[in-house]
This record gives sequence, C-alpha cells and structure tokens, in this order.
Amino acid sequence: MSVSLASAAPRSSPRAAFRVDAVTAKASVDAETKRALRDEVTRNLAALDFVGVVGRYTLSPSLVQLRRYVDAGASEPRLVCIVDVALRDGHDALVGSVRGSVSAEGATQREAIAAAVHSAMKRVPQAIQIAERADSQQAAYAER
Repeated sequence: MSVSLASAAPRSSPRAAFRVDAVTAKASVDAETKRALRDEVTRNLAALDFVGVVGRYTLSPSLVQLRRYVDAGASEPRLVCIVDVALRDGHDALVGSVRGSVSAEGATQREAIAAAVHSAMKRVPQAIQIAERADSQQAAYAER
C-alpha cells in the first residue's frame, strides 16, 4: 500500500516525488499502532525540506521495537521505541536507511512513536542527498 502526498507534499523541487509504504512490524503489533507510525512518517515527511532533490523515493517504515520496561526503583515504566525507515529509489533499489529511537518515562505509545519517527525522519533529506550525489558520480564515471 502506498500513499500519495499531493495534499501534504514536502518542500521539494518539481521533479521529486515521495510515497510511504505500509508499516512492517511483528505480527503482534496491532493495526492502530501501525497506522500511528505511518501517520507520523507522512506528517514528518510533509514538514521536511527537499529542495534540490530530483528523484522518486519510497519510504518503508518498520517498527523495530516498542516495549515497556520497569527499572528497579522506578515509579513509572520506561517506554522504548525504535523505528527504521528504508529509502528506495524509483527503481526500487535500497539507497539508504535511517533509524530513530526514544526511551521515555511516562510517555504514551503514540508519543514514543512520534519522537522516534521524528528522530529518524530528520535524517532523510541528508540520506537522499548522499544517495543522489553518489548516483551522479557513478553516472559521470560511466560516461568516461
């Protein structure tokens, strides 16, 4: 499943295009949690600046970990959330992956997911720029 971001498009060059795949997670993760993760990725994507990006990219979010821990002597459980966002180009080749995590006391699952996604997504523009730079260098080398 993919989503078009026409209504919430990130700031980018006219030739850039993005879509967000369905969330990958363990079978025990419920649909509401997956939807929350996907919504956060889409929301963060719309807020990023992709000026100069010319490719078409797919973001594939994965929920790596979402667990509550109770530390000895702690009054509240600690919630740990780790997300990974794989970046694929228009040819479906993996061009990068970014990871975000959070460890928080007293946070809801939604808050932990939002913080971990934000941590990962702030690295997406740089990962795409690196991939596009490498691609242009390979193309220049191939022309020699």
